[in-house]
Amino acid sequence: MRCFFKIWLVVLSMNFSIKEISSQESSLDQAKVSIVEYQKLYRGFDNKVKITVPGYRTDKMKVSCSGGELASTKEDDIYTLNRILAKIITVQVSVIEKNGNVRELENKRMRTYSVPYPVVFVDGSFVGNKRLSPESINEISIVDTSELKINYGIITEFSLYIKCDKGLVVVKANGNQLSSNQKLAISNNKCASKFTLSGIKIEDDKGKKWQFREV
Repeated sequence: MRCFFKIWLVVLSMNFSIKEISSQESSLDQAKVSIVEYQKLYRGFDNKVKITVPGYRTDKMKVSCSGGELASTKEDDIYTLNRILAKIITVQVSVIEKNGNVRELENKRMRTYSVPYPVVFVDGSFVGNKRLSPESINEISIVDTSELKINYGIITEFSLYIKCDKGLVVVKANGNQLSSNQKLAISNNKCASKFTLSGIKIEDDKGKKWQFREV
């Protein structure tokens, strides 16, 4: 009778261990990586992601990223993801178990996107498909209409590519305005109303520099 009782205790203990491990493995499969502020991950931008594993504190988690850099923030489960270069990045998450072993979870692959191009405003108004004489331009600015809401600041340099009677005329301006001499040159060359804005350089109030090849 005592022998049977001991065997029953051993079997019960084994069953408990198996259930405990199975429960732990189930929670390990639920590692979640989600974007916090925006709908997408943007290259060349500081993104925030939330990484959680049910049943594990952040000090028991190890995270890394292939194709970008992850840095912890003051919030336990929030990380800054930046220096993204690849169109597809892979976030790796692992956990430290009670016995000290490190267990890797399934990798999370995420698509990234380039920062959307801004919209050109001339003299405070959206140009769009409107016909506009280049020599009438006083001030050029660009506005971000995407979810990022980037405050680009003031343009420090830009170029206008204009089709004129004598061919393509390129006008390079320092700052966000054309000079009176540049306007006069455009007028004298009998240029068309259609033009391309290119080589835009901007420095925002935080000192960050932006450059757009063509808008």
